[in-house]
Amino acid sequence: MRRFSRSSAIAAVVACTLAATFTLSAAADSPLVAAIRKKDAAAVQTLLRQGAKANAPQGDGSTPLFWAAHVDDLGIADALIRAGARADLPNDTGFTAVHVACVNRNAAMVQRLLAAGGNPNAASLNGETVLMTCARTGNPDAVKALLDKGARVNEKEKAHDQTALMWAAAQGHGAVVKLLAQAGADLHARSRSYSQTVVNEQTQRTGREELNYDITRGGMTALLFTARTGDAESARALLEAGANPNDTLPDGMSAIVLAAYSGSTEVGKALLDKGADPNAFGTGYTALHAAILKSDADLVKALLAHGADPNVKMTKGTPIRRETTDFNLPQTLIGTPPYLLAARFLEPEIIRALAAGGADIKATLANGNNALMVATGPRNNRRGIATTNFGKPEPESRILETVKAALDADPDANATNQTGDTALHMAAQQRYDTVVQYLVDHGAQVNARNRRGQTPLAAALQGGGRGRRGGGAPANAGGDQDGDDGPRETPAASTTAALLRKLGGIDTPAAAPTPDATPERSSAVQPATPPVAGIPGSVRVAGGALVDARMMALYTYDNDREPNTSSCAGNCLNNWPALKAAATDSPMGDWTLVTRDDGTKQWAYKGKPLYYFAQDKAPGDKIGDGRGGVWHIAKQ
Repeated sequence: MRRFSRSSAIAAVVACTLAATFTLSAAADSPLVAAIRKKDAAAVQTLLRQGAKANAPQGDGSTPLFWAAHVDDLGIADALIRAGARADLPNDTGFTAVHVACVNRNAAMVQRLLAAGGNPNAASLNGETVLMTCARTGNPDAVKALLDKGARVNEKEKAHDQTALMWAAAQGHGAVVKLLAQAGADLHARSRSYSQTVVNEQTQRTGREELNYDITRGGMTALLFTARTGDAESARALLEAGANPNDTLPDGMSAIVLAAYSGSTEVGKALLDKGADPNAFGTGYTALHAAILKSDADLVKALLAHGADPNVKMTKGTPIRRETTDFNLPQTLIGTPPYLLAARFLEPEIIRALAAGGADIKATLANGNNALMVATGPRNNRRGIATTNFGKPEPESRILETVKAALDADPDANATNQTGDTALHMAAQQRYDTVVQYLVDHGAQVNARNRRGQTPLAAALQGGGRGRRGGGAPANAGGDQDGDDGPRETPAASTTAALLRKLGGIDTPAAAPTPDATPERSSAVQPATPPVAGIPGSVRVAGGALVDARMMALYTYDNDREPNTSSCAGNCLNNWPALKAAATDSPMGDWTLVTRDDGTKQWAYKGKPLYYFAQDKAPGDKIGDGRGGVWHIAKQ
């Protein structure tokens, strides 16, 4: 679900305004209106002397004075007014000629119409006052003329309860904002709030509706509109007039977090200077997290200078739509502090700023990955798109600069995560040759072994590489159907492999992998049966559970309700790669084939498609078992 654009309500009202204001019937123009549309002042004068009616309405109620305002001809407007034209007459939707003059930003026309009796508080049927229209289009002289004639500043339109001040702030008209504030506009007025249901990839399916949840949208103040749009001039005017720098949306998002999330650097600084809380946490993430997402190093530094906590961890993600391309902080980042988020998004300048500002440079994710590993490992981009889903990969030069920043802060190049991988394993697997060279030059052990007994060279030969398996799936997830898990030197891996060999790397297996005793992993790997007839060659049975030839766990998905049909696609498939079948494979007994949308084949057992879990890294890992209550170890 896409995050709601808080200025879209204004755009909708504006569209209605334009449509209603300019539905002026051209098909049945009177001679007088035709002359006005041509801006033929002489013809207008002649027609008026001949008795043409200055207030004769068209089919929608628009009078000739509407057209004079529309074509911006003050002389014709004067002629009509002298002939008795009334400036206060509305059309069928309640709009007046003053509205039209405001749309055109014509202050002189507004002043002339008001002097002729135009109503400074005229409102359309949807509640849009002339002050709102002039505030939206932003001519301060026109707004001042209305205020001088007694325009009421705190009227609200009917669709969203928005005021003229909100419209001016949302459209970036700082001078108008200042005028309205001085005229007594309510700085704390809020737009209407409403509930919106969040449905994601897992909860949209029938039977899972109870997992949906509601959030409250709307509830915007004028200051929050400036935080959303980035209008620093309006923000400063509002703050000087007494607006609350800690204004908060109904969903808990504060003005400073909204400014950071919207890329509104200068508004963010203005808020901080007026006392905004840099550690506001109502959304489950802070302005630091949001500023890092938007690559805003200036705002990060300002936040740190105003006391932002560089070590607070995310507890919630942003509500997002399925297959989103919006900037987002997904739930998968829960538990991530700003320092690791900067590493994930490859922000070397921000990494250095955070380290200098007191960030924990030894921080790790739940899987043990530190900043160096996060920077060198696979990733989705800021819009949640993996390279396997056509996300644009970051240039290797950016990754190298981030690695340099992380090593400057913490020179330990040999730290390991829970699977025993080092940053060099990850750089080798992703085939980042310049990063591999830099890590080795700065002390990385070229033949360090992970818990599977793999060296970086073996990881390079078996890894998915950049743009291939960005989700971090097991190296051979669904790839080798003959059970062979030995190193394969593909053309893409050859340069990395050659570099590692030059640096002294070897790819021979260790005598035995180190047992993995972490609580969430299996402490002992059950022996697997040898290949048997009636079972695909890539599958084994270990302790009654189905595994692949490398002893990697296989899973079933409860939401695959139709036999031999997979409902896992897109981001789901990044996290749960399919157990692929070769093009030459055929069904056998309980083993059937699923044809995926891209034409590839996937093995299914007793009608249930089989998957890997991307976070399983070593034989015996069963981290995916029970995930979301819908993923389970596949059993014979």
